[in-house]
Amino acid sequence: MSNNQYTAPDELITGGHVTKECNSVTVLFDDIHYSLSSGQLNGGFHHTLGVRNQQLTYHIETEKDLPGGSVANYLAQEFEHIDVPVHFSTALLTSATPSLHAYTMVQESDTIVETIVTGGYKKTAHRAGTGYCYEEKDGEFHTPWHN
Repeated sequence: MSNNQYTAPDELITGGHVTKECNSVTVLFDDIHYSLSSGQLNGGFHHTLGVRNQQLTYHIETEKDLPGGSVANYLAQEFEHIDVPVHFSTALLTSATPSLHAYTMVQESDTIVETIVTGGYKKTAHRAGTGYCYEEKDGEFHTPWHN
């Protein structure tokens, strides 16, 4: 395993408890916090008790192949397993390796913004303008044909 100099602390300045596992990074709060997430489960700007970035470790042909039959249901089940209310949770599914996440914090006056992000490395690596690996059409995932 690589030595990640940007790893998230075990506890965020805003009070979130960070759990870093092989296939996920989870933040749990003792009380309601705001979160801004691009997640497939309750994405957007919401009140949250739990935030999760879950790695998908196997290939699927359609999201119906996931436990629960969809990305949102699969991610909801992950919160149910740790007894966190799904309606106060947000999560996203990634193919990036969670151990290669990066943490940053910005504070201005009494406003604190903390982020934990994952990004592709090797076969999942992308940058703006490089295209995409999969496209979804009618609930099925296909490798696109690029010129």
